[in-house]
Amino acid sequence: MFKGNLIEDKKYYSLRSKQLLYIMLPSIAIGLLVNFYQMPIWVTIGAIIFYVGVMFLTSRNQKEILNVANKRIEIAQNSIELKEANGKVIETIKIDKDAKLIVKNGYKMAQETIEDLKEEIKGNTEKHFLIVEINNIQRRFDFVIESYYMLNQLKKTVQIWQKENFSIEYVE
Repeated sequence: MFKGNLIEDKKYYSLRSKQLLYIMLPSIAIGLLVNFYQMPIWVTIGAIIFYVGVMFLTSRNQKEILNVANKRIEIAQNSIELKEANGKVIETIKIDKDAKLIVKNGYKMAQETIEDLKEEIKGNTEKHFLIVEINNIQRRFDFVIESYYMLNQLKKTVQIWQKENFSIEYVE
């Protein structure tokens, strides 16, 4: 069974890109602080203020990310459960042979390579989703894959759907 954070607002992806940039910015200030004995005092004070400002922006952005992705999704072979952060089930969607499943062609961990990081900063984020079509009604579920274990669980679930001859369509 796959478990991950449910993304309900597309704003999450831009917040995640900003977060990555905010995490990289303090290295500039840290580089200046490491060499503080060779710099004038005003540069050191400026680096400290810059570092504190970036940490403030990072924590504020992190709170916004938590507000946007505060629900959970659990994908099993016969159902999808949407849950509150405390574990309370909001909705259960049964998956049977009549359902059409639209899955991404290749799921992978986000921000895994330097190239992925560059694309993330540019705003081309890795998006993971599953679209379920039941009775000609499509529902898209965007989610975050949090670990390699969960990535493998998702792949196993898709393989089970293939073995059970569910209607699966792959998209990029």
